[in-house]
Amino acid sequence: MRRPRRGSCSLAVVLATCAALVAVSCDRSPGRWVDEVTIGVDLEAGQRWVAHGTPVDRGQFCPNGIRHVLEGRDPTTDDIVRVSVWSQIIEDAIATRNTTEVDLVVEHTCTDGSGSFVTIEHWGTDTWSIDSGTGAYRALTGGGALRFATAHYSEVRPLRLFLDGELEG
Repeated sequence: MRRPRRGSCSLAVVLATCAALVAVSCDRSPGRWVDEVTIGVDLEAGQRWVAHGTPVDRGQFCPNGIRHVLEGRDPTTDDIVRVSVWSQIIEDAIATRNTTEVDLVVEHTCTDGSGSFVTIEHWGTDTWSIDSGTGAYRALTGGGALRFATAHYSEVRPLRLFLDGELEG
């Protein structure tokens, strides 16, 4: 009569346990994060931006990039707004706190080459959300509030825009 080999039984148990652990770790997304990010845009310096927050500190979100407005839309009619019109709306909204409404589709390209993401900014309601992304930002979601500022409370310039929000990447 043949006796079962102990070593093969133990090896089978070890292999099954390892396979189960690998399957469990694959179900979780170890690179996923949810946290607050602030993107500060200098609207007069080529729309360059700098991001701050824990995901930036951890290397999960790029620290800076360039913003490019792809199009403006009238939120009431969904008509495309000419560039000269939405450029003036941006300046008026920041300089005089005018609440003219326009929806801007904006691409943010990271200067570190990690990818880009597109936001929809709702000027007038001062909110924004992620629309899509590429590269490291393909699964990026979230949004938040728009905030406007100048370098000093008594000055109109330089014009600055802040996108404050909670993102999931």
